[in-house]
Amino acid sequence: MRDVLGVALMFLLGPSEAEPQSLMELLTARGAVLCVSPDTLDIANHPSVMKNLRVLQAMGCIRTEGGIKTTVLDGGPLDRPWRVRFYPRGISGGVELWTMASSLATKGGTLVTVTGTEI
Repeated sequence: MRDVLGVALMFLLGPSEAEPQSLMELLTARGAVLCVSPDTLDIANHPSVMKNLRVLQAMGCIRTEGGIKTTVLDGGPLDRPWRVRFYPRGISGGVELWTMASSLATKGGTLVTVTGTEI
């Protein structure tokens, strides 16, 4: 719970001098969907679509395992797409993608969840 509150405060208040990046680093949740465009996330997260890897790939999206380091570059309301840097194995510099907050978790394993439309 403390991790979720920290993430919420980070987006409401911005980074503090004491912890400039620590709250921005999250992990992918199990089955996270990430896309090259924010416009495809709604469709890509539909249950019937997210199960079909070929359709996801054709849309420029991936479904990934949990626990992969992800840094939030541009967050916002939890029900809107977030721009992230995703660090899969073999790509040390990461790749910039879009995902929903619900596809992310804190390092303690707590999912980032939507409560209404605000953090």
